Amino acid sequence: MYKVLIVDDETLVRVGLKTTINWEELGFSIVADASDGEQAYQLYKKYKPEVIITDIRMPKKDGFYLIEKIRSENQKSKILVLTVYDEFSYARKALKLGADDYILKTEIEDEELVKLMIKLKKDLENENLRQNDLIQTESESSIKKTLFAKIIRNDFEMNKKIKKKFKKIDFGFEKDDFVLVNILLEEKYKNQEKNNTNKVNNALINIVFDQFSEKNIKYIYHQDKNSYIFLLSAADLKERKIKTLLKTISKAAKQYFDINMKIIYSSIFKEFDNLYSNYKDLIEKNEILFYQKNSGFYVKNIEEIVFNNANIFELGKEHNRKIIELVSAKNVEVIKEKVTSSILCK
Repeated sequence: MYKVLIVDDETLVRVGLKTTINWEELGFSIVADASDGEQAYQLYKKYKPEVIITDIRMPKKDGFYLIEKIRSENQKSKILVLTVYDEFSYARKALKLGADDYILKTEIEDEELVKLMIKLKKDLENENLRQNDLIQTESESSIKKTLFAKIIRNDFEMNKKIKKKFKKIDFGFEKDDFVLVNILLEEKYKNQEKNNTNKVNNALINIVFDQFSEKNIKYIYHQDKNSYIFLLSAADLKERKIKTLLKTISKAAKQYFDINMKIIYSSIFKEFDNLYSNYKDLIEKNEILFYQKNSGFYVKNIEEIVFNNANIFELGKEHNRKIIELVSAKNVEVIKEKVTSSILCK
């Protein structure tokens, strides 16, 4: 039941509103009535009604006062204004202050009031659905972040609790194939203004999401600055299919945003027991690419990235050069990251 508060300085109007229609049959319950805006506001704070039906011209505090007070705290409650023919200017002002609709006192009859209350009820139900969808989305996002955090910490055991979490976000884990993907945005992208960076960043990631969804590929992901790591899941994944899809994404980024994407991906695997080893391999190969002078965009399987003795010396020089640049810029946090990652990869 949605709660209703009735506000009017005329007793007959309040009684008439209460008895004109069957409120409960429509899904409403009248919790209180008031004769002025001040009293109504106190009752509003006590009962928190979803619908307020109020007159405008009342002694002490009027309907404008009530509307302003409610709207300063709550944008969701529905406010219905009572008016008469010669008070349309008041009704217009009430609508500007945040009232949702108005009804003429002379038209407070069964049919008109029922129609209006059905409309308000539908609006309230739609808002509740939107709110529930938002909560569900936020809940799923939180679960995905938690799961990926466990993956990258190697704090992962496929028990009943974890399976339940995967089921809640509709992420396959029993018969599906898996692949890890790292999407790295080029250096110049990081140096753009923060506001523009965020806009482009959101647009790019939406392209990635859309492409995965179109191919019925489920995903969870982790973002670290300009790097995105995805765990993809789908039935019967093929490397050729993955590579083609990732090339489509990188070409779209170049075509629409002039951004080069460097994308590497793991071999396809079927068991979650192989998840962390594949993740570690992906990160190690990504570190190698960080120090190699690759221009433009590319899509590579990590098996194609070879770290041999012939390029160790050049790689070491490049590593040292980047550390010196970071020291000069006093970028302590990034220095820590690079030194730590280079130790872990050994």
